[in-house]
Amino acid sequence: VMGFLKEVGNTLKELFPCATPGGKAKKKPGIAALRNKIQSFVSVYPRVISLGRPPDGYYERPLQAMTMKGPRVCMARSEIVEPGVTIRIKIGLLPHPEVTWDVLEQILEYGQFKGLGQFRNGGYGRFSFRRIAEAA
Repeated sequence: VMGFLKEVGNTLKELFPCATPGGKAKKKPGIAALRNKIQSFVSVYPRVISLGRPPDGYYERPLQAMTMKGPRVCMARSEIVEPGVTIRIKIGLLPHPEVTWDVLEQILEYGQFKGLGQFRNGGYGRFSFRRIAEAA
C-alpha cells in the first residue's frame, strides 16, 4: 500500500492545490516532494497484506532490464486474486500542512485506475475504498 501511495503521490503531486506559508508565490503548482512527505508522515498497517486465504492463481511474466553487462531477462511471479476480496488497513498521518486526509483520499481514489501489488502497472489490483472511522 505504501508503494502505491508514494507512486501515485509522485504522479499527481502537481494536481493538489497548496497554500504556501506566508502567501509567497510558488514556482510550480502542487505539493513539492510529495513522495518524500508521504514516506515521512504517513504510516500504513499492516505492512504486508494478508488475504486470509490462498491466492486464486499466479501470473508469470518476463521482466527485462538493461544492465552494465547487457540486457537481462528474468521471470516474475505475481499472485492473482479474483475481484470481491476485502482487506482492511490502517493509515496513520502525522500532522503536516500539505499532506492531509483530503490529499490521501484523492490518492486512494486513484486506485480505480492503478492498483495495488506487484503488477499494478499492468492494470491489476485496482480497487475502491471506504473510510470507516476517524481516530479521535
